[in-house]
Amino acid sequence: MATYHPRQVKAEWGIPCNQDANGDLWTGKGYKKTLASQLSAAEAAAIKRAIDRGRGDRCGRFWVDREKKIVTMMVGASEDNTPHKESY
Repeated sequence: MATYHPRQVKAEWGIPCNQDANGDLWTGKGYKKTLASQLSAAEAAAIKRAIDRGRGDRCGRFWVDREKKIVTMMVGASEDNTPHKESY
């Protein structure tokens, strides 16, 4: 069974972002601003590598903590999503 994570908890994980089915990284809920347009291309590439290590090519939400250089992503089957942290 999936664990519910309150908005306040997710806010502590950092900047909310999305990865689409093509593997592209986006900031916020919409698909309007790429991660690389909001951060440096090098930082966006490092975040992508961390996501690939943590969950492979699975798309979905992730959060970036730039201060701690940690990406938090949801991993596992949809009914058993759990947060996973990777350094970048």
